[in-house]
Amino acid sequence: IEALAAEFPDIIEQVKNSSTPSIGGGGSSSGGNGAAGTGTAVGGSNSTNSVNYINPDVEEPSVFSDLETVPWAKEAVETLAEQGVIAGKGGGLFAPNDEITRQEFVKMVIGAFGLTANNAQNQFTDVTADWAIQPVAVAAALNIVNGTGGGLFSPEERITREDGAVMLARAASVIGVTLQEGTYCFADDGQISDYAK
Repeated sequence: IEALAAEFPDIIEQVKNSSTPSIGGGGSSSGGNGAAGTGTAVGGSNSTNSVNYINPDVEEPSVFSDLETVPWAKEAVETLAEQGVIAGKGGGLFAPNDEITRQEFVKMVIGAFGLTANNAQNQFTDVTADWAIQPVAVAAALNIVNGTGGGLFSPEERITREDGAVMLARAASVIGVTLQEGTYCFADDGQISDYAK
């Protein structure tokens, strides 16, 4: 990189001064009925997905000051922050060891995959945070989430590993990624819920 920068300083300067591109392209495609839901579109700008969970009006940096303890996650966190998929807790902090809620995880999945759905509406009476309503509605319209019963989503509950895996597998299916049935068996396989296995 240093050699390229020395050889092409003008190009490097242009890249530094350009705005950060959003993930996904400008195009979209429509899907039909089925597991993916109706009227799905993949791609497009994710500028509306840049939400700060503490204060949406705070401009959050894409480089956080508290990632030294998680060097294995630093690049992924900063990349997703630059794309507007995730945000920090305010004051330049990401809080990398905090647990995350179900609605926070859905917001990240929908933003990372660049998913939208026509006529997505909030189906859950307990999803009330402004930043969460649209991503959760999109996830429900695309059958990525089903809620926890009785018209509830339990948005503030900490997400379990198995629920996160289910959501990611369903989101992959929405964008056309075919996942082969797994044959790996975990030592605690008996604790995995049937719907998630």
